[in-house]
Amino acid sequence: MKRFILLIITALTLSSCAKDNSPIIFTLDPVAALNTGTYVAYSKSFIPSDQVNLKLSFPLIEPVFQPLIDGRSNIVSATLNQAIIAEANGLDLVNILQLSQATPLRLFTKSEISSIKELEGKKVGYIESDGSKEIIDLLSHLKGVKFELDASDALNKFNNNELDAIILKEYKEMYMIPGIVTEEVSVYNFSEMGFDIPDVGLYCLKSDYSKRKDDYNAIAEAIQKGWEYTASDLNDAFVILCANLGETSEDDRAYYFWQMSNFSNHQIDPIANKRIFTLFDEAVEVYCELYMQAGIIKESVDL
Repeated sequence: MKRFILLIITALTLSSCAKDNSPIIFTLDPVAALNTGTYVAYSKSFIPSDQVNLKLSFPLIEPVFQPLIDGRSNIVSATLNQAIIAEANGLDLVNILQLSQATPLRLFTKSEISSIKELEGKKVGYIESDGSKEIIDLLSHLKGVKFELDASDALNKFNNNELDAIILKEYKEMYMIPGIVTEEVSVYNFSEMGFDIPDVGLYCLKSDYSKRKDDYNAIAEAIQKGWEYTASDLNDAFVILCANLGETSEDDRAYYFWQMSNFSNHQIDPIANKRIFTLFDEAVEVYCELYMQAGIIKESVDL
């Protein structure tokens, strides 16, 4: 009888220790070029398929963390400010890999300005999907300036002189603004306004991470290698990206290459002057404090 009980206990113990090999689903970034490191990781077999079962899912038009909330995905790509606000509203998140360190936000105007206060009461456009609305609100609050914000077809409105300024990400829509090369448009870096907030990172639920920490860390390490390879050989990485994009026009390919290489540059930490893939606690603390000052969140969060 004792031997029978011992066998049952042993079987239960082995069962509880069995590795969970269910798929970990990663919902890709809506910006195709921002998935280059992941595509390279697959192509170069950086992702240990015998260790972790990673599946890629293409994004839908929906709130960035909705796939995590619904259980349709385990990893999503999101900005730091989106993550801070989601965490402050009760979504328990973990940053498993920080894909960019320097802020890509730029202010574009068709006239010279000497300070943000000159935009008081002006019409300022932004892109809804950029995750930049909260940063604009933060800037407005801390600088004591009220903008007339417009997210409806903002890019075309700015190009047609219907807006006084527009806030965009350098590696995205900036490519589509005529006049930058000819200096008809003035460009201001948000980092020079005191907002060098890190941008895109990969996030999962803390409950998932605690169960399969080794798997998530292996995925993060593989995607980091993918981006490091991208930086070392942009041309080969671009071939891999295009293979995953399908048929594209020559103009589109030029845009994707510019986007991929520009985003890769934002992985270089402006202080350390080297490529870093860690979200530092200090950065989260600093921006939580600013968000609390602006009344956007009530208390600091931990990512």
